[in-house]
Amino acid sequence: AIKICALIGPKAERRNNLNNIKKYDVFITTYNILKRDIELYNEITFTYCILDEAQNIKNPLSQNAKACKNIKANRKFALTGTPLENSLMELWSIFDFIMPGYLYDEKRFRAKYYRKLDEDKVLTDNLNMLIKPFILRRYKKDVLKELPDKIENKFIVPMEKRQMEVYETYVNHVKDIIEKKVKDNEFKS
Repeated sequence: AIKICALIGPKAERRNNLNNIKKYDVFITTYNILKRDIELYNEITFTYCILDEAQNIKNPLSQNAKACKNIKANRKFALTGTPLENSLMELWSIFDFIMPGYLYDEKRFRAKYYRKLDEDKVLTDNLNMLIKPFILRRYKKDVLKELPDKIENKFIVPMEKRQMEVYETYVNHVKDIIEKKVKDNEFKS
């Protein structure tokens, strides 16, 4: 059976669990705990390091990204349900975790690709050629039957008297501003 350790609880407990690394097959932690505990990982090299919700390291300057990139592992994987097309720097940051230097350093990557792909099909093709072998992409239409039904819960929370007074004051203030702008003909069709 696989022995799993959730790195939660007090820091002393997390440190103790990491010091007994041979007792476990898998360690699970959160981004927030990892960035607080990164010094505990300095002497450890994992066989695998797998990031779930890897969009949490999309900003290469964030504490999450810096902490994750300090983890030593023989093999690294990044899983995300967020499309990487949002920003090229998100793509670079995730690749910088799984394969540091593969897409150059940040400065060179920015100079080579950033804001140039729209104008240069050769660059687009070049970048696609570099990343395509390392991305397993599943389209929504392909996994739709695997997705659970959407569950929606609506909760109506009534405001307390004081909250309602403050809210109504703001509403009336905004209405006054709009009426004044309409009167002064500042809104044009």
